[in-house]
Amino acid sequence: MFAPQISNKGSISTPGGQTLLATGKLVTIDNQIDPSTGTVKLRAEFPNDDETLFANQFVNIQLIAEQIKGATVVSSSAVQRGTVGTFVYVVTAKDDQKVASVRQVEIGLSERGLANITKGINPGEQVVVDGVDKLREGSTVELVSRSTDAGGAAEPKPGRTGGKRPRDGAKPQN
Repeated sequence: MFAPQISNKGSISTPGGQTLLATGKLVTIDNQIDPSTGTVKLRAEFPNDDETLFANQFVNIQLIAEQIKGATVVSSSAVQRGTVGTFVYVVTAKDDQKVASVRQVEIGLSERGLANITKGINPGEQVVVDGVDKLREGSTVELVSRSTDAGGAAEPKPGRTGGKRPRDGAKPQN
């Protein structure tokens, strides 16, 4: 049975989570569940020194339930479900080529597009994130690195337009 340690720290952000409005603490948890909504009432205190919060404002609240140290985390898009259960495609070397092999995994918590893998892969192993719908066991894969520069986009291959459509009917430059 899963029994997380609930921290008394929380944060409030705008809908969509773009702007952090305040950081506060959890004060009480109601011990009754509302049967009509399946919710539990929580009471928290958030300082409003800069007056960014106002009455009846719709906000998103995040409460840290558990912080897992040293967890193996992958993108949620790498996790697949099939007849063998939950699995990922792990990139392995075979005859000087990179191939995808199916590896069954167990998933812990998932949040914000990331999944905690509790069993099945080791830290540092590469998993396939894009194009998994076209893969089969033993398929050859090409590793594509994603740039971490300010632009955030990888350089397109020579002779390609980088996937952008030309504007106003102009022909792509090669």
